[in-house]
Amino acid sequence: MFTKIGESKWMKLVLFITTFAFVGTALVALIVYKMSGKMTGAVEVNGREISMQRYMYEVNLIQSNLERQGVDIAPLRKAIKAQALNNIINEELIYQEAEKEGIVATKEEVKEAILHIPAFQENGVFSKDRYLAIVNSMGISPQFFEEILRKQITKDHIFALIDGSTYLTKEELNVFLNKELSKITGKVLIIEPKLKITDNILKEFYKKNLKLFTGKKGKEIVIYEISIKDLGKEKAASLAKEIFLKMKNNQPVEVKNGVKKIFEGVLYKEEQLKNLPEKVIKDLKSLSKDKNISFVKTDKAYYLAQFKKEVTKPMPFKEVKKQVELYYKQKKIKEEIQNLYGKLEKDIASGKTLEQLKKKYGGKIEKIEKLSLRGLSQKYFIPINEISDLLKTKIGKLSKPIKTQGSILVVQIDKVEIEKDEKTKDLENMLKKALYNEKLNDLITAYVLKLREKAEIKINPRLTE
Repeated sequence: MFTKIGESKWMKLVLFITTFAFVGTALVALIVYKMSGKMTGAVEVNGREISMQRYMYEVNLIQSNLERQGVDIAPLRKAIKAQALNNIINEELIYQEAEKEGIVATKEEVKEAILHIPAFQENGVFSKDRYLAIVNSMGISPQFFEEILRKQITKDHIFALIDGSTYLTKEELNVFLNKELSKITGKVLIIEPKLKITDNILKEFYKKNLKLFTGKKGKEIVIYEISIKDLGKEKAASLAKEIFLKMKNNQPVEVKNGVKKIFEGVLYKEEQLKNLPEKVIKDLKSLSKDKNISFVKTDKAYYLAQFKKEVTKPMPFKEVKKQVELYYKQKKIKEEIQNLYGKLEKDIASGKTLEQLKKKYGGKIEKIEKLSLRGLSQKYFIPINEISDLLKTKIGKLSKPIKTQGSILVVQIDKVEIEKDEKTKDLENMLKKALYNEKLNDLITAYVLKLREKAEIKINPRLTE
């Protein structure tokens, strides 16, 4: 057992890291944070704090592994930090559960594991000097390394218990093997909806769905000019204030002597306001639903503008005709397939044959011979969740209708067989192992999720900023 731990991928991953260091400023920040009475660790799990050092170690571990695979980690830093947090939280939850069960790894187990790690050996014998040199090169203490190893071995204890209670039923195995190894012989009816498409139909669809064919974006605004030259400074300022308050309270603005409405409509581009002062144009750009009033004073006038709403100008039909046709087809085909589905269901239930369905709905019938379910799915674009149901169809009978992206299918299965030879035996063994591992991983994931649901977890706010 200990030899396996020493040679595990996890340990090799840890030992491949040869450079790891903390920046001095981070340590200073940590001391200051601690003095302020706030959380100093990375996270608290059920009241137990996990150190920032452990978190940073996990971040480095993930980064180093990705870099060795040639992955550019720059765009992944946020995801890496999130993964590191998840890893240390899960590790702590499992360790706390192991404490309750009394199966925490002992000091002797940790010592035995270290003695069997090849990286710490010289000529097949453990070397303390080599061990200390490697651990020091990682920027951590032997105690820190041994604590990580202790939690890893403890986690293996828990997983071993789950592994020991995991088994495959004959039913699970047969369903899985049948799905992967079965070869089908039969026929498939392919019905593609027939659509009538004319310019008038497309134009009508275009008018009803203008939002789908957006072009220029603009904003509906109104602009008033209050002339300082005509009214004088005091009266102009008073009127400007009055108009501002009316705009703020969404009240109508009266156009009177000295007040002009110089623009009302949808503003798509700056050229529409080329006669206005640059200062005014610049402020108008910032108008939005969050800042819905612009107030600008120049030497000659006050300019007040109010934002009404955002407007999108649809593209002309001629420019988007192909796009309109594509959207129309997608929508109508989906509707027709849904309509056909109900009709086909009733006809299949009444005992109609594949040929009778073809005569009634059109389409074409293709023969399939010794085709796997996966091959069937790929050839006819059958959704994977529909594939398993095909095996439930009785020999010689028709399957329920199957919706694909652009058609609807009905399958008649005449024969299902699993050819036994050396290749299929090897494949069968491989599939059994894959299914078992999948089930084990699902159980482990469910186990950890259950622990998380019951846990009290507090993450240091600095790590989520």
